[in-house]
Amino acid sequence: MLSLLLRFHDPQQGRVTIDGVDIASVTRDPLRAQIAVLFQENILFNTSLHENIRFGSLDASDAEMEAAAKKDEIHKFITSLPAG
Repeated sequence: MLSLLLRFHDPQQGRVTIDGVDIASVTRDPLRAQIAVLFQENILFNTSLHENIRFGSLDASDAEMEAAAKKDEIHKFITSLPAG
């Protein structure tokens, strides 16, 4: 379903719609820019917490990353680590 929603594949029959709009009428890049995938299981990549947080928005500023950590309730834990 995710492949259809992100238009990696187009349906052989029928159509995929969002709010009644056939996604085939929308170009892929703008469509994909509006969709985020959140997995039910948490995944940390084998890199720093900084890079794991930034993965969601590669151009995020340090202030935006800190706000994201606070929103996700991990900021206190991060600041309690030896390297902060």
